[in-house]
Amino acid sequence: MDSSLREMTAQTRHAYFLLGLLVIIWGTSWPINKIGLAYISPLWFSFLRLVVASVFMLGVLLCKRKFYLPERRDLGVIFTIGLFQIGLFTVCMNLGLMYIGAGRAAFLAYTSPFWMLPIAILFFGEKLSWSKGVGFVLGLGGVILLFPAEIFHLSDHKILMGNGYLLLAAVSLTVPLLHVRYGKSKCAPLDLIFWQLLVATIFVGLVTFFTDPNSSIHWGENLFFYLFYTGVLATGLGFLLLNIVSKSLPVTYTSFCLLGVPFISLISSLLLLHEQLSLVSSTGMLLISLGLLCYLR
Repeated sequence: MDSSLREMTAQTRHAYFLLGLLVIIWGTSWPINKIGLAYISPLWFSFLRLVVASVFMLGVLLCKRKFYLPERRDLGVIFTIGLFQIGLFTVCMNLGLMYIGAGRAAFLAYTSPFWMLPIAILFFGEKLSWSKGVGFVLGLGGVILLFPAEIFHLSDHKILMGNGYLLLAAVSLTVPLLHVRYGKSKCAPLDLIFWQLLVATIFVGLVTFFTDPNSSIHWGENLFFYLFYTGVLATGLGFLLLNIVSKSLPVTYTSFCLLGVPFISLISSLLLLHEQLSLVSSTGMLLISLGLLCYLR
């Protein structure tokens, strides 16, 4: 085995390790995020998490001496990812976690491919394959099963709002996904992460200051830990790991492994939060997982 092949094998093994680490970090961040909401309101948690992530990413770029000033052609993808994929998603996730268990919440938030399909067909002329059609039906059925029965009687408005926020979080991912897929920006993703985080931080900060200016925050080492985990590890390091992995492994394999995030979230929520899991909810999660697998064909 020559040196170049050994180097490639070592690089691939390193990428596999980083991908596994990313799945664990993102999966465990859901219950940790929910626990953190006991100390701070959803909007302020979202804002401070993004501030921490932005500072972390700025430090990484300065240390690597890869600070990039975006060009005009980069502004579209910066704003769509910053506003929707990071900003709106983070806010809706935290608002949904106020009322919904972290394990079930992660599965709802990962349904974005199902909502992207009809948009791609109607506006971008993408053809509907049999596997994606089956996946859409399975995923929609899974989403319906994840909604508790009382929602359909509108007896619990908080549960209704929580599920609505999480579905909105999933839908908010479709705009940047479509933009990246059909857009014209050729810039390396790592060069734009800080600017996307900055846009998200400003957006969420404005929403927070105007709608929740007087919220009480229980400062302490517990809150600092949750902000560190969700800001530095889940957001800042998470984007960095995803960028590294995407350059070394096939997209299909990476997407398949990322399906482990909601499962890790479910397991960690059962262990950390002692959440209950019904047969109906389990069936819904299974259908969503099968539907996402169909999308990878």
